[in-house]
Amino acid sequence: MARALFSPTSKIALRVLSIKDEAIDRNWWKEKIRRAIAFRKRLAIDSDAFRLINAESDFLPSLVVDRYADILVFHT
Repeated sequence: MARALFSPTSKIALRVLSIKDEAIDRNWWKEKIRRAIAFRKRLAIDSDAFRLINAESDFLPSLVVDRYADILVFHT
C-alpha cells in the first residue's frame, strides 16, 4: 500500500513517504531534497533566514530544515 516511517512513540505513528513501489534510498532522499531547495530558489526569498524544507509540504514527512545565514537547523 505505501512506504512509511514508523514511530511507536509519536502521535502520528506512520508518515507516508511514497505510495509507489520504489526504494526509499539515498537517491530518493537526495531528489526530494533537491526539489524542495529548487522550489525555494524559485520563490526568490529576500532573506538569509527561511524554511528550506517543510516536511509534508515538500513530500518529506517529519523533516524540517531552517536556514539562518550559513547555518542549517533540522529536526525530525
